[in-house]
Amino acid sequence: MVALLRTRKTPVFEPSLKFPRARQMKSNYLKDLRTRDNNDYIAGGTLVHPSAVLTVAHRVEKFRAIEIKCRAGEWNTLSENEWLPHQERDVYTVYRHPLYNMEESLYFYDVALVLLKKPFTFAAHVNLACVSHTLPPPGTVCYTMGWGKDFNDSRNNENVLKKIAVPLVSPADCERKLRNTVQGSNFTLHNTLTCAGGVAYEDDCVGDEGSPLVCPLGDPDGYIRYTVVGMVAYAPMDTCGADGVPGVYVNIPEPDNDVDNTLSYADLDTYPGQ
Repeated sequence: MVALLRTRKTPVFEPSLKFPRARQMKSNYLKDLRTRDNNDYIAGGTLVHPSAVLTVAHRVEKFRAIEIKCRAGEWNTLSENEWLPHQERDVYTVYRHPLYNMEESLYFYDVALVLLKKPFTFAAHVNLACVSHTLPPPGTVCYTMGWGKDFNDSRNNENVLKKIAVPLVSPADCERKLRNTVQGSNFTLHNTLTCAGGVAYEDDCVGDEGSPLVCPLGDPDGYIRYTVVGMVAYAPMDTCGADGVPGVYVNIPEPDNDVDNTLSYADLDTYPGQ
């Protein structure tokens, strides 16, 4: 996935034990987006082409392309001495879904494609993600990851990349559960969104927006590989990690999200998952 950067000196660091560490090479498609001037983190993202990162539109809406940079191969945001060094690229332009409108609804059609001035160089910890064309059935255990806030600490983002297991939730169950939250009794899940999680203390949180949701895909050779089926859409601080409250994700396989056409418009192709 991709995240935006910020400039810091390297402090003394004690690893977080609240979440399992995501191995640097196991999350090689994850990127982060940052501001060029201040290195401030903007969002997570997924490398779907050597020169393109998929993220959520609402996190890049207020930035010009010249203000954004993309980092690949990040693991510990506070260290410049990692085993495998990260790569950074400047942004050429940003394509947003044509129906995305932040004023009308912050999260419908919440898809953006960040195009880079120079492609990333593939390495053990920098590679492409497979993009899924189908959503696995409810109950499938998938994974989300990112550097968002620890829901026990509203002040700080995680320094070390976290990976969290979350089961997919059906739209009907998601609506029923979220109507008991601040979303209110009239909440309806838009078809461009999907849900996962709801297990206490296992959740994404504020700052994880744009980070991928990956699910297992059976392989004829007997190996399990993972495809990207979603992106963290929103994670209100007051419901992060709450028991029975699923997280909401952009539904990448949904045709209305137009991921493939957006890539085609930019004259790019994804690597298909299923």
